[in-house]
Amino acid sequence: MNSFLGNNCILFRHILPTLCLLIASSMPLLGQDHLKEVKKQAELMSQALVRGEYSSYVKRTYPGLVAALGGEEKMISGLEKRAEGQKQEGVTLEAVRLNTPAQLTISGSDWYTTIVQIQTFKVKKGGKKDKGGWLESPSTLLALSTDGGSSWYFIDTATLPEKELRALLPSLPKEFKLPSRQLPVFVPN
Repeated sequence: MNSFLGNNCILFRHILPTLCLLIASSMPLLGQDHLKEVKKQAELMSQALVRGEYSSYVKRTYPGLVAALGGEEKMISGLEKRAEGQKQEGVTLEAVRLNTPAQLTISGSDWYTTIVQIQTFKVKKGGKKDKGGWLESPSTLLALSTDGGSSWYFIDTATLPEKELRALLPSLPKEFKLPSRQLPVFVPN
């Protein structure tokens, strides 16, 4: 019995702490890989919106929100009407930039993070003195994965009050904080 403990004592004193250290140090890398993936998928969604490919945009939107808005067809129709209305007012979405995603929050099998996005709109001039310009509108995307970070769904929180967001996502931890809303900035030509 003593020889068993003596031989395994080396394992417990040297190898096990080293193994624990290796596992612990690899955890941030695991998170970084998932954050890269969530940003990649958010970029695909954002580019679909810029190109007017609303079907692709809706497929990356959180299904619970799509259902709450009346389904895919109704959401696509709403996006088309909004874009047409903006176009008639001389406003067109030109680009979307994404910041680095925030740290992952895990609640059961659901993974959450946020990404600040900045939508850039071209604003055509409205009259002789109005030269038009650019409107930069920041908002936060809430990203959700239910499969360990392989696929992500998104909710643009710009027009969704936090109370409604939490009703839509009951597993969203109470301590999970969304960044405060920022006002759009107009840059004249």
